[in-house]
Amino acid sequence: MTNKDNGYAALISEGRLVRPYPVVIMAVEGKKYGYSPRLLPEMPPDKPENIVNGELYEVDSNMLAVLDELETHPIRYKRLPTQCILTGTPSDKFPGLAKGSTVDCEVYFYNQVKPEHYLLPFISNFKSADVAD
Repeated sequence: MTNKDNGYAALISEGRLVRPYPVVIMAVEGKKYGYSPRLLPEMPPDKPENIVNGELYEVDSNMLAVLDELETHPIRYKRLPTQCILTGTPSDKFPGLAKGSTVDCEVYFYNQVKPEHYLLPFISNFKSADVAD
């Protein structure tokens, strides 16, 4: 997202999704030590709510196409609309927004979900330090 040749991307603010969703850490297929977070599309009714935190970006159509390719949308991940609440102070580039604003956004949900994925521990934030190499 930092390569300007891919298009425009600007950080709006930190935020959290309005609806709870599970995020799990899974091994990356074909990599001996690779792990990545996977946002699952439904919160099981028998699990405690899991609030997902992250960052909200504004992107142009060129960057969106690059992200879709990176996420192999709609095969491995599917980009779907949802809402988030801004938890940080938005950049001055977005004067109509304030901390606490609810905004429409799109996120990439894992699209190859198996029942056993819902048995993995849920996380709210992901940092590469969260998984051991």
